[in-house]
Amino acid sequence: MSEEPTQGVPDRPRARRGPGLRTMMALVATCAALALVARTTREAFEPAHRWLRVLGDGTAEERREAVANLAMGTGSLGPRAAFALAAAMSDPDEEVAYTAAPALGAMIQAEPDTETARSWAEALASGLRDPRARVRRWTAVALNFPARAGVTRSTRAVSDALARALDDPDEEVRGAAAAALGESGMGG
Repeated sequence: MSEEPTQGVPDRPRARRGPGLRTMMALVATCAALALVARTTREAFEPAHRWLRVLGDGTAEERREAVANLAMGTGSLGPRAAFALAAAMSDPDEEVAYTAAPALGAMIQAEPDTETARSWAEALASGLRDPRARVRRWTAVALNFPARAGVTRSTRAVSDALARALDDPDEEVRGAAAAALGESGMGG
């Protein structure tokens, strides 16, 4: 009578059951709730987050409000807000588009880093190619930043765009472009 040895023989693996459907649904719902709480908290402490989101997916009226609010201050979101405002200049709603230009111009003036301000100015200058005269006009007005202590926030690309705007069919665009070229110190 021989007995089979039981020592050293591994137990048969037991089938592991994964989480059930209810558990997975509860996990997804919890993650969604946490994401909503995080977004709401972030927007409460820095409202510019909300305005950036609205600028991307709000109604025309909400986008106008977002541009106005971003113009008042962006906190730590400067670069994101600058590029969102530059993109808003091509918004199908003309009021959103033309009010984005001076908002971006104000950010450029307030930006302490000259190189950053210059890159934003080049983004702003793209509004001079817009088919709508009012957008071109407000872009030229927004590009009218004075040189400070001999340092200009303009670049050769911005000056070239303003120089081309001197031939714009709209008289007010031409006047605003001439004023901006004269003020920047790069007009001639």
